[in-house]
Amino acid sequence: MIPDIKTILYASDLQGATWPSMRLAFSIAQQYNAKLIYAHVVNNVKELRDTIKDFEINSRIDIQEILKQTLEKAESRMKSNVEKFVAEEFSESGSPVEVDIRVLEGYPSQTLLSVAEKEHVDLIVMSSRTHGTFGQVLGSTTNKVMHNGKFPVLVIPYH
Repeated sequence: MIPDIKTILYASDLQGATWPSMRLAFSIAQQYNAKLIYAHVVNNVKELRDTIKDFEINSRIDIQEILKQTLEKAESRMKSNVEKFVAEEFSESGSPVEVDIRVLEGYPSQTLLSVAEKEHVDLIVMSSRTHGTFGQVLGSTTNKVMHNGKFPVLVIPYH
C-alpha cells in the first residue's frame, strides 16, 4: 500500500543553495495536499561560541539578547525564503501549500527527530552537503537524522 503523506518536515540549515530541496518539499506537499513544516534549528551553544568570539574578553555580553536576535534573524530569513520561493515558483497564484515556519532551539538532529515524532511526520526532506573527510567520519545532521530516526528521509545533495 502506498503511504499517505499528510505532514512533511523540511529541515534547512539556511546555508547555501537549498532551493532544489525546497522545490521538492513543496512539490510533494502539493501532490499529497500535505502540511509542510519548514524548520531550522538554532544550536545555542554554537551560536553563542561564534558570536562571543567576536567580542573582547572584557566586553559585557547579554546572552539572552544574542539568542533572541539569532532566533528573530532566522525566522525573518525563513519567511523571506518562503516569500521569494512562492513568488518565483507560483507567481500570482500564491502558495498552494500550507507552510508552518518554525525556528527551533537545540541540538539539530535530536530536535528535528523530536518534532517529527510529535507532529507525526510522514516524510523528512533535507539537503546535504559534503563536509570533507572529517565531516563524513563524524557525520552530519542529515546522517544522524537518517540513522537515528524511524522516518523516511529524502536527501537532496548540493555542493
